Amino acid sequence: MEWKNSFKKVVRLINPKIPIGGLEITDAFLRFLVFRGGVSQAVFSKIPPGVLEDGKVLDVKAFLAALIDLRSKVNFGSEPQNVVVSLSASFIYTQVFSLPNLPEYKMDEAVNLNLKMISPIPIEAAYFDSQYLGVGASREKEFLGAFAERALVDPILSTLKEAGFSPVAVEFSALSISRVLKDLGSSYDFSEPFLVINFLEHGVDFMIMGGGGLYFRYFSNFQGALSKREIDFASFEFLMKREAARVLNFYTSRKANAIGSAIIVGPQLAGETRAILESFFGLQVYDFEISKFRELPAQWMASLGAVLRGELGRSEDVFISLAPVGTEVEFKRERLLHFVVFWRNILLAVFGFLFFIFLIADSSLARLQAVADKESQINVLDEQIQEFDELRLRAIDFNRKVSLALNAKEKSIKWSPILDDIKKAAGASISLKRVYINFDQGNGLIVGKATGELSAINFKNLIANNTRFTLVSLPFANIVPESDGKVSFQLTFGLK
Repeated sequence: MEWKNSFKKVVRLINPKIPIGGLEITDAFLRFLVFRGGVSQAVFSKIPPGVLEDGKVLDVKAFLAALIDLRSKVNFGSEPQNVVVSLSASFIYTQVFSLPNLPEYKMDEAVNLNLKMISPIPIEAAYFDSQYLGVGASREKEFLGAFAERALVDPILSTLKEAGFSPVAVEFSALSISRVLKDLGSSYDFSEPFLVINFLEHGVDFMIMGGGGLYFRYFSNFQGALSKREIDFASFEFLMKREAARVLNFYTSRKANAIGSAIIVGPQLAGETRAILESFFGLQVYDFEISKFRELPAQWMASLGAVLRGELGRSEDVFISLAPVGTEVEFKRERLLHFVVFWRNILLAVFGFLFFIFLIADSSLARLQAVADKESQINVLDEQIQEFDELRLRAIDFNRKVSLALNAKEKSIKWSPILDDIKKAAGASISLKRVYINFDQGNGLIVGKATGELSAINFKNLIANNTRFTLVSLPFANIVPESDGKVSFQLTFGLK
């Protein structure tokens, strides 16, 4: 583990990490959190009433003004601030679906097809994505799918960019909060499913976590019952019992084990909700606790979950993102630009230092040369002649060896073009393990690993079509599937 940590430190030194913040957008607030140099910065900005409604942008100018106000509270510099956006919006739909245990190269296509089939909105008008949940009771792989209307997400993204933010990923608050519980909720045992309840300005998020990740999310708009100054407890109790029963019954219909525990995020209505869950449903209710960032109020948990995602390497980010593919491409472009600027400055400093060292060295060598010239003048003539003869003999011997080497090179077989053709045919889908060529017998062997059977056959066809090769053979028995979904193969050939 120590060498891995050391390697990561070297990678961070070579390619410094770009800070990615977490930005939660609700109807009433913008909450931004970022980690810079081990220090967290948290700022928020209020959104006037009527600007956003259930996450939908109604007043673009006012929304832009709120984002600019937020940006002014933290010194981001002139560069765009990369953010993972967490939306507390009711227009995001989620659904769990299962697939049989297909080969890896077929799984992506199957997942994409299932998302298109179960989408609650026309798929061409939606942003959609999924993440792997685990293996269900029927040994099928389970996935959580999410969908959002493009027409509602696009105004948010365009306004963010205009205000100087660069969205890396777009998720929803339930996914952000589940990440906080999984990564920082060390006191919870997620081997059993949990019911998690989070109160928002315009409703309540009911979440089910299983195996440490978000399994199911259901949003219920309680705005009518919760917006009054004096809450009608009877109505609130009725709504909570009805909606919680829906969620629990849904899970029970899909899983054999029942939910026995619950967590309430945030202090608002926690006492009333705890009483309902304990007395009516018999659940054991735990207090919301995390191992780090305890100074953050519960309202900041979605922002914290988003920034935890931003701390991940982009290759490790396999979570749902309801955003155009272009956001990922743009982030990679900005990261490349950041890398180039960083190393440009380092190289300028290094070359400047080397130039200074060369100036000093040149001056020292000039003085040494002058001293050497004076010393050489006092050498005896016969010593110079003897040294000259020795050098002449060495030169004759050296020239003889060079001639032998050149003669051997002309007689050798030029096999590098053959290897170049093999490497060119392999491309990115073939990993060459061994290439053996017997020039005396005019044949050879290639041992490699391909991403799939079709890639191995395509490689064989490319070799067969090359005019340097003949009698190219790849029997099906020489193609062996590996445990990681790839195949190993052995190919034989002759040389023309």
